[in-house]
Amino acid sequence: MHQRRHLSAHRPITVKVGQRVRLRILNASPTLTHYIALGGHKLRVTHTDGNPMPRPIAVDALRIGVAERYDAWFEVTRPGAWLLEAIADDSLAIGQSLRIQRPGMERTEAVRPPQTLEGVDYFTYQKAGDADPAYRPLDVGHIHVQEDLVLGQGTSDKWKWTINGATWPDTPKILVHAGDRVLVRFHNPTNMEHPMHQHGHLFQLVEINGQRLRFPLPKDTSLVPANGGTAACLFEATSPPGRWVLHCHNAVHLADGMMTEVRYI
Repeated sequence: MHQRRHLSAHRPITVKVGQRVRLRILNASPTLTHYIALGGHKLRVTHTDGNPMPRPIAVDALRIGVAERYDAWFEVTRPGAWLLEAIADDSLAIGQSLRIQRPGMERTEAVRPPQTLEGVDYFTYQKAGDADPAYRPLDVGHIHVQEDLVLGQGTSDKWKWTINGATWPDTPKILVHAGDRVLVRFHNPTNMEHPMHQHGHLFQLVEINGQRLRFPLPKDTSLVPANGGTAACLFEATSPPGRWVLHCHNAVHLADGMMTEVRYI
C-alpha cells in the first residue's frame, strides 16, 4: 500500500454516501505478496499495472505481488467507517490499515475485513482473464522469438537464485529485433512465487498454470506461481533499441542473481 505509516498515524479518508472512490494500490514491499480488502465492501478492479483491464471484475480482496499495482473502486452506499486492511497472519502486517469514514463517524468502530483468506473471493489472474483449461492453444505462427525460462535456486549455494541454472550476468539473454513479437514462458519449480518484472515493455499475460486467458491481462509484472507453476507473457519489441532488464522483483532474489535482459540486435 502507498501509505507507509501505522494505522494510528494515518489521517482517515473522508467520504460521502453516494460517492464512488477510486483506490490506486501499489505493493512496495521488497519481498511479500499482500492481500488487501475493505471491510464491508467489494472492490471493483479496473486496471492492472496502470493499464485498463479488458474485463473489470469485483472481488472481496486484492492479491498484490511485489511491484504490482491495481486500480479499484468502491461505492459508499451507507454511513459508517471501514478499514482498508491487509489480510495476513504475518505480524509484519499488523497496523497495515487505512480508515475510511463518513463525516460524523469519527467515534464509530470501523468494520474490518475477515482476517483469514478462507472463503474470501480474492483477485487471481485466472478470474480476471477468464481462464479456461479447454481454451484453444496459443497460436505461435506469428511469434518471432520464443524463450523458456526456468526460475530456480542454486543447489550448491542456497543464496543463489537462477534463470536456466545461471545467475546474472551469465543468464541467457533474450535477443530481439525491433518489431518482433516475443513469447516468454516461465516455469517455477521452486517453493516461492516470483514476481517477474520487465522494463521498457508492456506484455500480455496470456497463460497461467497451463490455462489460456480468454482476456489477456496487460502488465509489466506478473507472479509466477510456486511448486511447478507456469506463466506465459507476450510482448512486441517496440521500445527504443537497447538493453532492457527482466528480473524477479523480490529484492533478495534479484540481488542473488535472478535477472536477465531483453537485448535488441
